[in-house]
Amino acid sequence: MSGAVQLWTVGHSNHTVERFLELLGEHGIEVLVDVRSEPYSSYSKHFCQEALRRSLKDAGLSYLFMGRELGGRPPEPEFYDEDGHVLYGELAATERFREGLHRLVDGATRYRVAVMCSEENPTSCHRHRLVTRALRETDPRVSI
Repeated sequence: MSGAVQLWTVGHSNHTVERFLELLGEHGIEVLVDVRSEPYSSYSKHFCQEALRRSLKDAGLSYLFMGRELGGRPPEPEFYDEDGHVLYGELAATERFREGLHRLVDGATRYRVAVMCSEENPTSCHRHRLVTRALRETDPRVSI
């Protein structure tokens, strides 16, 4: 594979589903990749996995859950320090994470893909601190 690969990121925050779909449409997104470790929202039920999947399907978009591979809160205790903070560097070095990145980039060569979690501000989110950083370090073709 050669050439530039474009990815977008979005946080669902407290948007209405209509506004969220508008945001995706404004950028021509075809596939939404959910990287939440737990794809649910107690505040905005329309962002729980099944409701979101239905809304996206009704809008002609595809949904892909990759929270297991690219989520910011892994189930394994060895990826947390003594204060409970995720050790992103160690998580990014796992085969599961690297394979997830490869799958994400591969999809982005064929579709307009947005990576989503719940945080509105990506700089305080694992989309930036983990996923984007790892992509920039491992694949110079990727633009986010």
